[in-house]
Parts: sequence; structure tokens; C-alpha cells
Amino acid sequence: MKPLQLIITTIAFLCTVAAKAQTPVQLIGRYNLGVGIQYNNLYYGDDIIPYSPGGGMGVEAGIRVMPSEHLEPYATIGFQQNIAIRMTDGDDYWDNESYFTFNRTTFNAGLVYKFMLFNTTDKIVRIGGGVNFSIPGRAAFKEDNQKLPSISYKMARGFNLEASYVAYADRRVTVEPGLRYRQIKFNPAGNRMVPDNMNPAQASGFDLSVIIGLNL
Repeated sequence: MKPLQLIITTIAFLCTVAAKAQTPVQLIGRYNLGVGIQYNNLYYGDDIIPYSPGGGMGVEAGIRVMPSEHLEPYATIGFQQNIAIRMTDGDDYWDNESYFTFNRTTFNAGLVYKFMLFNTTDKIVRIGGGVNFSIPGRAAFKEDNQKLPSISYKMARGFNLEASYVAYADRRVTVEPGLRYRQIKFNPAGNRMVPDNMNPAQASGFDLSVIIGLNL
């Protein structure tokens, strides 16, 4: 099944389940600050730029269905961008720019288990996990204002493990800080030579997240 078909099918399935069961649905938005598990360095003279394909910032949007008191399936579509940049003084007062950029479009689907800490309704935790499918952009490099050959990657799939705490909740809105581990790596597309530290591109890492939920 192609990625777009999978996304449409999953979201349609969740909406159908929610409609037939007349179960609550929550629209969710998520902001992620990623920290990769593997970092490399770009060396430009005396300057060093640390970078990781698994780092960066990202946003997601999707739905969470609540068919039971504890189990909640979800699906989100997102985008994550990593940029490492360094500006140095150049000749004739012009700045030299060097950077690394890498982005990916993600589809995440999974299941979380909701429970109450200490049997109190105002302390709610969600734990769970799922799968992710990612369509990577190109890894692009620039050295002293000169663009280097970019690297293209194939689509990949991995998995997520996550936990969040409901810090605020009322009848319509919830706010949940959380932590997510994601495992995924990308293999290069094509036959061109790729540096060992980017073959494959290790994009696994941790996301510090804030989830905003809107109850329908």
C-alpha cells in the first residue's frame, strides 16, 4: 500500500469507528523538539558544526479516538526540519555560510493507554506507541557559500514509544507535555557515493513534545 493510501485509509478507519461507536474524538496538534541519538560533525577550517538527521523541530496534526475508558488509537501527519548553520567572517567583509539541512514528512499511527495516577481524575498519563512512515527530503550541505552535492533517501518506516502527562484539561481543551522515542533510519537512493556517517542516515531520537487537544 502506498503512503498516501495508507494515510487516507487509517484516518478514514478511525473516523468510521468513532462515528459508529458514537465515541469521543479529539483533534490534536503536536510541537516537537528533537534530539538525535547520533551526532556527526562538519568541519570547516577551525569551525565545527554538530548535526543529526534525528534532531530538529517539527509539528504534527491529527486525531485521537476514545472508544473506551483506557485505549485510544491515534493518527497524525507531520513535518520535521533539522538545520545546523554556521556563519564566519569572509574576505572583503562578506560572511561565509556553511550549513546542513534535512527534513522529513511523517505519518504516525498507534495506540495509547490512558490511566489515572494515584486514582485521581486530575492526574492523567498516556503511554503507548505505534509505527511511523517517513518520506525524507534531501540532505543538503553548503561549505563557505558553496553548495555541495545533496543526498537523496528512500522512504522508511520505524516505530514510536511515547508517554505524556495531562497538565491542563477542561471540557474542550487539553495540554500535554510528553516524551517520545522514535526509531527510524534512511537508506540512500541512487548509486552515488555517500559518506559513511550518512549511509544510512540515522534519524532515530527523542522528541520533547507539547500536545494540544481539542475535544469535538
